[in-house]
Amino acid sequence: LKRIDYSLIKGGGASDAFHAYDMSSNASGDLVLSSELFDDGGNYNTSNGRYTAPSDGKYLFNAGATPSSSNANVIFKKNGSDFAGGGDMFGYASNNSTQGMAHLIVNLSAGDYINLNTNNSAYSNYIFFNGVKLY
Repeated sequence: LKRIDYSLIKGGGASDAFHAYDMSSNASGDLVLSSELFDDGGNYNTSNGRYTAPSDGKYLFNAGATPSSSNANVIFKKNGSDFAGGGDMFGYASNNSTQGMAHLIVNLSAGDYINLNTNNSAYSNYIFFNGVKLY
């Protein structure tokens, strides 16, 4: 059997992946994760918590946050606004021992950005945000 080098296929394969985690302290609102496990395209900004799309395409994002008090909605924001004009809930954690998970596949144009938001304080070290351009 021959191995296929998928990187040679035009338009094939995921790209521009990142995985960010941890904050400097517990926080709510727009969250800024301060550490990166990797950031293949350098598109996640640890100063403002934004992933900026390098090119047009379909992207997959995942996040997890554990509230430091009662409960929390975990949402993604696009270009600073909630999706569909409201507080659409993409994940939910019912108490401070449950991690709320959120997942999203979305079309982005070059320069659009996605950031993570929660309505209640999240633990600084029980949080992650990652994503990848699918095609």
